[in-house]
Amino acid sequence: MEETKDLLFEEYNESHIKGAFINFLSSYETAKYTLWKPTESEEETKAKLEYWTSDLKNKDVFWMIREKATSEVVGFICASELSPSVFGGVGLAIGEKFVRRGYGSKALSKLIDYVKTNGGVELHYSCFKENEASK
Repeated sequence: MEETKDLLFEEYNESHIKGAFINFLSSYETAKYTLWKPTESEEETKAKLEYWTSDLKNKDVFWMIREKATSEVVGFICASELSPSVFGGVGLAIGEKFVRRGYGSKALSKLIDYVKTNGGVELHYSCFKENEASK
């Protein structure tokens, strides 16, 4: 498990489902800058998270993000090793209740540390131009 002063970065497990559904995966506001649609139930949330994490390779990473102060699941961050030393396919979502606290920046910084530690020299990341918070 990785962590910062405020956040825990955990491998997905079933204890994350309810918080993920309530705090971000069911949110149209959170999903509007992503390639996924909001979920409508905890069962759908579980299926989505299990799909996303089912095919992780050796150096791929998918972390659920938990706020230390409240233990709430606030988002996720993920990336894949595209080729030796090159990572991409970054996904990052922070629930709207938790934005503007620097959590996205902290998660991306932790991901960059992970990439460097695992031999990465490139990390490809993009965002929707309308998503001001991710620029």
